[in-house]
Amino acid sequence: MPSPNPIVNIENLCFSYDSREILHDVNLKIEEGMFAAMVGPNGGGKTTLLKLILGLLEPDHGSVKVFGKDPKSARKQIGYVPQSILFDPHFPASALDIVLMGRIDQKPWWRFDRNNRDVATQKLQQVGLADNIDTPFAQLSGGQRQRVLIAQALASEPKLLLLDEPDANLDQENTTTLFNLLRDLNKSVTILQVSHNLSLVSQFISHVICVNQTVDMCPTGQMQAVGTDRQGWIHLVHNECPVTSGKPHHHHHHNEI
Repeated sequence: MPSPNPIVNIENLCFSYDSREILHDVNLKIEEGMFAAMVGPNGGGKTTLLKLILGLLEPDHGSVKVFGKDPKSARKQIGYVPQSILFDPHFPASALDIVLMGRIDQKPWWRFDRNNRDVATQKLQQVGLADNIDTPFAQLSGGQRQRVLIAQALASEPKLLLLDEPDANLDQENTTTLFNLLRDLNKSVTILQVSHNLSLVSQFISHVICVNQTVDMCPTGQMQAVGTDRQGWIHLVHNECPVTSGKPHHHHHHNEI
């Protein structure tokens, strides 16, 4: 039975960029313990929805509540792994240094005490990088860097973890390692992520959220059954997003919105 107090509660949300509607009448509830993936075409609104949940954008209409509060007020309870980061490979930061940046809300970066370092070390151990604590971030592989960024997001000990395409630029082996890790983390934190690789991640997640101006969600185990009832959903198993609103499907060739 759905919780009366979902972690994320979005009601009647609309959002536009420069008068072009990106999200229309979105209603979505993320319950505690979910591991959900947002899928859909480029320009469909996945990253925009993530930013609205983070409080980085404001809806034109409707509401977004996170832990019953305005998203900006809930930020300390949210861990965020962006799609990409700007990083100077010559900056001499170790894996531990990067994770400690996730504790800045606790103390200024130059005053990290033993407790903060212990937390950061524990998060690196949690993501399987106990042997790379002092390794320069620039010397880590792509998969290891992604796990360091997840450890950084976990360093504030959030209750909700948001990830924007965490498997981008990873090969299948590293992607599988990553999602095994996320599935394990999901025992203690609710996870919402953007993904383009539904055929692989569907074996790990609990719910699929299809975003293409409108939003629809179903449990992963019901995808085939839903496809029988609503023809659009059958395409979910082929890494496509159905259009459940009856609107025509538009392909966008600009950067993801």
